[in-house]
Amino acid sequence: MKIIERNLQELGKSLFVSLPKEWVKTYKLKKGSKIKMMSSDKGLLTIAPEFTTQEKTKETIIEFDEHFERKFFREYFNGNEKITILIKNITEKQRRALYEFLKRFITIQIVEESESKIILKSFKIEELSIEECLKRLFFLSIGMIEELISSNNKTILQEMRDNMTRFYYLLVMQIRRFLDEGKFTKENQIPLVRAMDFRMVSEKIQRIGEIVINLNNIRTKELKQFLGELNDHYSKSVFSFLSNNYPKAQEHWERGKQLKKKFERLLKNQTSQGKEQIKDIGQILRYANEMAGLIR
Repeated sequence: MKIIERNLQELGKSLFVSLPKEWVKTYKLKKGSKIKMMSSDKGLLTIAPEFTTQEKTKETIIEFDEHFERKFFREYFNGNEKITILIKNITEKQRRALYEFLKRFITIQIVEESESKIILKSFKIEELSIEECLKRLFFLSIGMIEELISSNNKTILQEMRDNMTRFYYLLVMQIRRFLDEGKFTKENQIPLVRAMDFRMVSEKIQRIGEIVINLNNIRTKELKQFLGELNDHYSKSVFSFLSNNYPKAQEHWERGKQLKKKFERLLKNQTSQGKEQIKDIGQILRYANEMAGLIR
């Protein structure tokens, strides 16, 4: 990042500063060109030549059958950004084959999944904001915990985990681009400190995904109940971080303290094998509490 110094000039009752010639030439700016400015509460002024605009989303629905691949190629190359695949009565073998097929497409990501459908998004990196990356990462981690509690399907868990990793790398790429190049979309109008907080939260969410994928079956009702309470606390902490809701922070901190006490009681009553499992779950609690601490 290059630092350029300028002296303020006065014209009438207004102050102005000239723009660097190299920057103006790079972005092909001229008299009358529109620029956008973003100011932070720390005195930082960011100037960008343009913002990415949102276009109407094209979407379609296709059914998984013997003609699926041909239909998918048609809808994908027609520029649909949201593709819903209906997967009624799909077998586990067909699901695995579907996952492998979708991995061929770099710009395709699974954003929602249930027993009856899979929703895909096809995007360009420039269109994905830092906050949207974090939300996708977060929702996938929540889905993993819910899957672990309910049926613990390893295929689904691994696919969610793989998608988490893709969104994590995209988020890191966007933050690096934001910090290093000063390029941002309309949704990325955030202070530098906030961008770094997003980076820390994404790291913790990524680690939670790693813990969940490595957990063995949660067999006891007590542990499942605790994991459900923890998932609720984790969700509320991340939502409050995303909305920057400081008044809610105290409530989350107190809830985190209560869960920590319950965790310690559970740990004390577990067998040696169960203790290792509950310790891993305790790491999720620690990350959730740390995220609540980032609410400013």
